Amino acid sequence: MPGIFSLKDKSIVVTGGTGILGNAFIEAIASESGNIGILGRNKIVAEERAHAVVKAGGNAIPLIADVSNEKELTVAKESMLAKFGRIDGLVNAAGGNIPEATVNPADDIFSLDIDQLDKAVKLNLWGTVLPTQIFGRAIAQNKSGSIVNILL
Repeated sequence: MPGIFSLKDKSIVVTGGTGILGNAFIEAIASESGNIGILGRNKIVAEERAHAVVKAGGNAIPLIADVSNEKELTVAKESMLAKFGRIDGLVNAAGGNIPEATVNPADDIFSLDIDQLDKAVKLNLWGTVLPTQIFGRAIAQNKSGSIVNILL
């Protein structure tokens, strides 16, 4: 039902914007007239999704960045501010499973691959904390806003 939670003039970044879950948030934000920064590593998908939002009459830009890379996130924040002038919200939807970072029923903790576990922590924990710090600073300047963390 359009209009029930209007996001008109609100600018929101969606991390994991090139994934399935992120896309659901993009569609919901677009349906409520929000400006969207579609953040992900897959440039082609981010551009396609931004184009689809714009074609449907909305406002969106692709933001190509890895959620664990502070420099890339800072560039994405600056791009968002240059385009929309402000950031009002952040949806942290990036993350995922790294099969090699799990212990299977037939294995024990001693066979856990620590390097793969480190990748999973970097993606799922630091990939939420770092965007929160970087985009949260811009949100805090508005004296209001929201950060939504999706934990799988």
